[in-house]
Amino acid sequence: MLPVENPTTSYWQATSADSPIHDHGRDGPLPTEQLFDVVVVGSGISGATAAYTLLRGEEGDDDDDDEARTTKRPRPKVALVEARRACSGATARNGGHCRPDAYAGFLRYAAIVGKDQAHKVLVNERQTMDYIRDTAQREKIDCDWWQGKTFAAFMKHEVKALSRKSYEAYDEYGQLNKEEVTWIEDAEEAQRVTRIPGCVGAATFTAASVYPLRFVHGLLSRSIDAGLQLFTHAPVTSIEHQQQKQEQGIWTLSTPRGTLRAKHVLLATNGYTEALVPGLGDFLLSHKAQCSSIDPPPAYRDEGSLKQTYSIAKGGEDFEYLVQRPCNDAKRSSKGGPFILGGGHPLTPRDQVVGTVDDSTVSDAVTEHLRTYPGRTFEGWNDDESRLTHVWTGIQGYTRDSLPLCGQQAWSDSAGLWLCVGMQGHGMARAATCGRGVARLILGQLAGANEAAMTDEQWEHASGLPSCFRWTNARSKRRDVDCRYE
Repeated sequence: MLPVENPTTSYWQATSADSPIHDHGRDGPLPTEQLFDVVVVGSGISGATAAYTLLRGEEGDDDDDDEARTTKRPRPKVALVEARRACSGATARNGGHCRPDAYAGFLRYAAIVGKDQAHKVLVNERQTMDYIRDTAQREKIDCDWWQGKTFAAFMKHEVKALSRKSYEAYDEYGQLNKEEVTWIEDAEEAQRVTRIPGCVGAATFTAASVYPLRFVHGLLSRSIDAGLQLFTHAPVTSIEHQQQKQEQGIWTLSTPRGTLRAKHVLLATNGYTEALVPGLGDFLLSHKAQCSSIDPPPAYRDEGSLKQTYSIAKGGEDFEYLVQRPCNDAKRSSKGGPFILGGGHPLTPRDQVVGTVDDSTVSDAVTEHLRTYPGRTFEGWNDDESRLTHVWTGIQGYTRDSLPLCGQQAWSDSAGLWLCVGMQGHGMARAATCGRGVARLILGQLAGANEAAMTDEQWEHASGLPSCFRWTNARSKRRDVDCRYE
């Protein structure tokens, strides 16, 4: 199930049509005779941060003078291949909402991987937000970074009670930052601050919004300057391992434009991964989701614009997420532009959502739901004065235990095949550090380390990730939990 050729166009793609990175390396044959140290498959935020880390290190390496690098470790030879345009998958189709969990998932993760790992999952999400911000600022990537507060708006009492239970459990564990999280118990107060009449309670904590496609294109541009060979419109149809006389074998990646050879292959392919790793669908499934952009009425522009981002929950799959973009004719620090609104999951039959990679169509029912949602939710919103401008779909990757798969392919007898997939629809708070973490492991492997022999503690130290993200044979066999259909 490779990416389809005629996907819907997202707001991010429609408003960045002039980027020179979109179709970089689309023409001509591939360098079939060259042996790369690493070939990355997938140019979303996972693949882009991995390539950036492989070539520019932890904090960006501005020294492009080969002679000046003689005392440093030589840069690896890295290629990145993408089936369609650069960053045309889930990263270019999300809501631009970087929203690290401050407490809500603690109990759920604790039930799956224990309290200590659950805490590390939440810490990693905050680290991801910090990493994107710091990298964008250091590399001077113009991606409309905004950081402030987010609302968790509860639309049902049982949803609020469940969230409060996790809040109290994380507090009892001793890691809840009460200076960071503000709980709003009173319904009238929650309705006043959120501007949502039906809200029964809320919580606020730190989150961010970003123009995801511009961030990724910025990373790819910096990586190209450091030697990355980027090939767009080169779908990988198969990968094969050929054992050599030396200990490290060679991987061959086949595309319609020719083959590539590499010592290591990193699949940053998320919901598309089973096409290249048969059998992985028993642990990782693709999910189709829908998003939109809506020009707001005057009541939600200028001084009336939203000052926070939102997650509005009715329970289970029934939730919406929302950021308001900067106004085109205002300073970047002010909002007032389009609403980027995603959700409507329960309105589409499961068999049209799970197990598909077709992002060329939208659901009419979800489109109408999103178009009318602000008017049905926010006070003072006039549908006659607002306009739906874009609607699109994207493909996510959901795992059995709701956690990413990072590291070498678990059941492969051949070393050098790496995964960074399965972001559970939460990639903006996970994928960047996951890509960086797997790249760190690959760099270690190139320098003589053995990832497969590492203890979990050593793996965490080497990658900077929670060990519950580590893709192992034991984890691949786990069947006591299944979060693939959420």
